[in-house]
Amino acid sequence: MHTDDPHTLGALRRAMAALASLPDDTPVILAKDSEGNGYSPFAGTSEGMYFAESSYAGSRYLTDDELAEEMAQPGSGWSEDDGAPEGSVLAVFLTPIN
Repeated sequence: MHTDDPHTLGALRRAMAALASLPDDTPVILAKDSEGNGYSPFAGTSEGMYFAESSYAGSRYLTDDELAEEMAQPGSGWSEDDGAPEGSVLAVFLTPIN
């Protein structure tokens, strides 16, 4: 499925393909915001549930499987109430060092 939505894994894959000729040791840096008010090196990726609270910000929640694992731990304090709200979507999260 092709999409022009800039907020999708497909768009990220196409952007990365355009950088394929760069050396493997090229640093990857994430911007703090769209205005360039700070930068931090890329640290890793994870997947989780994303709930958009507006068109530009939202919150991350555990996936159903992650929540079940946490709830299975004795004394974890996690419950069904900690699940992602209705309307959340599975998303890829890029994490900066700082």
